[in-house]
Amino acid sequence: MDYYVYILFDTKTNDVFYVGKGKGFRIDHHENDAIESEKTEKIKALQKDSRFGKRIVGRYATENEAHAVETVLIKWVYGFDNLTNKVHGRYSALIRTMGDYENIPGIDVEYTPNLNDGSFTKAQQEKFVKNNIEAKLESIKENIEPLLEDTEYSVSEIVGKSPSDTGLWINNPSMDVSIRLKLPLAGRTISPEFVSTNTDKESKARFTEAMAPLKINNGSVGSYIGLQNYLERAGIKKDIEVRPRADDIDEIFNVVTFMMEQLQTKYS
Repeated sequence: MDYYVYILFDTKTNDVFYVGKGKGFRIDHHENDAIESEKTEKIKALQKDSRFGKRIVGRYATENEAHAVETVLIKWVYGFDNLTNKVHGRYSALIRTMGDYENIPGIDVEYTPNLNDGSFTKAQQEKFVKNNIEAKLESIKENIEPLLEDTEYSVSEIVGKSPSDTGLWINNPSMDVSIRLKLPLAGRTISPEFVSTNTDKESKARFTEAMAPLKINNGSVGSYIGLQNYLERAGIKKDIEVRPRADDIDEIFNVVTFMMEQLQTKYS
């Protein structure tokens, strides 16, 4: 079986500090990570004392199986706050948090969102439920919230008042622009956008100036530009998925990180 889930741990205490998923030699890559992080610092410290350990927990026939086990280990078994992982894992909103024994709607009891306010047709309601729109967005929200800690940014509750408005907004009160992560009812990919959050002329002008010389689209929510167009028109070459899969938490995390960095550059 190609896919596996593995752990990095302290061989003296057996304390696990990282859970991962991969195939091939993925388990060996962390020791050579070029980017400094809490995880790499932990590895170096343990290597210095000859206490760094790594083990495969299990092997799986499909990547989806490996993702599911990885998320369970991160959230329920070891606890996200006890690890150096940056994200909780795919569909993490459907996994119980370590130590939480309360009844949880959507886990203990199947949860059906209330979409009977007239804004969704019956066919659209069925798509919303069938394609796990709410679970996907809740998982994305849970995984990007740690990224926003100690910043002015905040993430909205799930927006789904109309079929064209399903997604999340990442806002900063000191800026006239937000990051919008749209998830169409097909539920396959996220469309990341920079959006001017105010529709007055002055705000739109500041947004256009900050994004110049880019061509800006105008819509009911204000001026906006998709990530793909932004990269192309700004001439930025970036190895990033401009329309990440809705369940690819790692790539969505990278996209949001990049977009926040771009806003800090343009609005600082």
